Amino acid sequence: MFNSHYSAICVFSLITFFLPLTEAHAEFESAEPTDVERQVFDYMGMGEPKVLRLWPGGSERNQSINGKPESGKLTDKLRITNLQSPSLLIYPPPAGVKKLDAAVIHCPGGGYNYLAMAQPKQFTQWMNRLGVTVAVLKYHTPRDRKNDPKHLIPLADAQRALRVLRHNAKSLGLSPDKIGIAGASAGGHLAFNTCLNHETPVYEPVDQIDQLSARPAFAMLFYPAYLAARKDSIQGHADLAWDQIDKNKTPPIFITINGDDRGFVSGNVAAMTALGNKGVSAELHIWPKGGHSGCFDKYPLAEFARPGARFLSKQGILPQELLPTSDAWLNQVVAKLRNDVEVNEVESINPPDGLKDAALSPIDQAIRKAAGKGHLVYKLWPGDGTRSDDPFKADSENLRKTNNDIAIASSVTAPTMTFFPAEKPNGKGVVVFPGGGYGVLAWDHEGVKVCEWLNSRGINAFLVKYRTPRRKGLEKHAVALQDAQRAIRLVRSQAEAFGVLPDKIGVLGFSAGGHLAALTDAQGNKPSYEAIDDLDTASAQPDFKILIYPAYTANKDNEIDPLLVQDKASSPTFIATAADDGHTRTQYPFVHLLLQTKTPVEFHVYENGGHGKGILPGDYAFSQWPRECARWLTDVDRK
Repeated sequence: MFNSHYSAICVFSLITFFLPLTEAHAEFESAEPTDVERQVFDYMGMGEPKVLRLWPGGSERNQSINGKPESGKLTDKLRITNLQSPSLLIYPPPAGVKKLDAAVIHCPGGGYNYLAMAQPKQFTQWMNRLGVTVAVLKYHTPRDRKNDPKHLIPLADAQRALRVLRHNAKSLGLSPDKIGIAGASAGGHLAFNTCLNHETPVYEPVDQIDQLSARPAFAMLFYPAYLAARKDSIQGHADLAWDQIDKNKTPPIFITINGDDRGFVSGNVAAMTALGNKGVSAELHIWPKGGHSGCFDKYPLAEFARPGARFLSKQGILPQELLPTSDAWLNQVVAKLRNDVEVNEVESINPPDGLKDAALSPIDQAIRKAAGKGHLVYKLWPGDGTRSDDPFKADSENLRKTNNDIAIASSVTAPTMTFFPAEKPNGKGVVVFPGGGYGVLAWDHEGVKVCEWLNSRGINAFLVKYRTPRRKGLEKHAVALQDAQRAIRLVRSQAEAFGVLPDKIGVLGFSAGGHLAALTDAQGNKPSYEAIDDLDTASAQPDFKILIYPAYTANKDNEIDPLLVQDKASSPTFIATAADDGHTRTQYPFVHLLLQTKTPVEFHVYENGGHGKGILPGDYAFSQWPRECARWLTDVDRK
């Protein structure tokens, strides 16, 4: 956990906790602001907030880090340092906004050397708009590297801040049970540290306030720093009390970071892995680019507000009816940040002839019936559509529904591809692989409905009925990969006829289909079968990939599937999954590999939703993935 220095503090604190305490603070009364705090007020531009000192006499034990006076440095952004009088600057919602009874303490970043005020300013503007009070925490900086290697002095400030704000909650119109914590960079580390150690005393109690809980009701971490053992590792840093993570004690945690934040993104994956292993309610959202720092001044990082607002709603902090308000405000912000690309529209398409109706298999017929249109169907292999080297034989395909009414199919020996044309195609094409553990195909909610959703986005879709079940004596994916590569080549070789651009052909897969989609990218044009005709001269390399709760990316020992391992960047990747999906834990090593190879990755781990939901709507966090994916499909063209 912590070192001997820390243990000594803890033991002494536990003893002194039961000694007579000084008189607790009286009812809330705003303290006289310091000159630096007035400088903060001017920079924040939201009026003069109330000031709440954390410690009697101004500073905990009059603890001085370097003896220098507080100071602020303003260029285009404000930085303050030499903090000797820790405080909370309390920003309630402005006039005209209905005030909620919730509050969040925000810990600014700055490497524990100073406090950077740009991110808390933007965060406060967002929260205030929704009726949430923000208390910006001025905690001790710069770091005392020699005497405080574990950052216990800032941790003491954070624990004390939660207790002091909770003590004054009633006079501030707040609920003591709805006080959370947020932080950016080092402040994110501080917030995370507080979540893990809210029951661990790190200072001597000074009054009755210290009998109150220091547990945040929730946490929002923005690109938290220093969580990994080293920057390229998904092992947690030994200085953090990982053993304190507890399903019933650790508060719900929301984490967001950019994938090209090379120094810290691995640590965020480490944190999410640890939280997930202990069953703590948590979300992780990794955006493709933006580096370190930022809030509503960077795109797509600003998009955190959509899942972030929903997360707060699920924790009982924001009423659900306020989510459209948050989205509307974010839309205005994003409109100023986005560099929208021109959308290509294909004037007309002339697809090649497909199979005659009489030649359609039961599954092909079911797909066309579910779609309600006479979509064209193409066999992937010449002749009767089977392969002579396929060891599996079946008299007919199998169609059935599961107990929860999911349509599945199996016994596929003659794979096909069904074309779903968009009404107004934009030049993109997506080849879709349903899931089913390489044993069956969930062809409707992970196939037909997905293709129709892609069509609504102006994207031509191609639903692949690949061979199942697994073939005895072959790897689970062997024949499916042959079919997948052949399907991509079919689309690319006929790109103009299908109304797609040959360099805008992607893949999308669910579960085993997600693994298959990842394989098509990692294997590229490595042959899974011998070329049989001119079609096989076309490239099978997708231009982008969408993996929805992909399975089999790593084993239980976190060893990545060797066929997915690459030493260079692969195609832009979107991955969405649910924290309570059993396959999610094995996705973290794969995502880490993509990040290490500088592959552009957007990765969303939603709080709940389980496995296998496809594109079905529902009252669970994972159901939001199509919205993020739709935006990403536009962003993937943005340089």
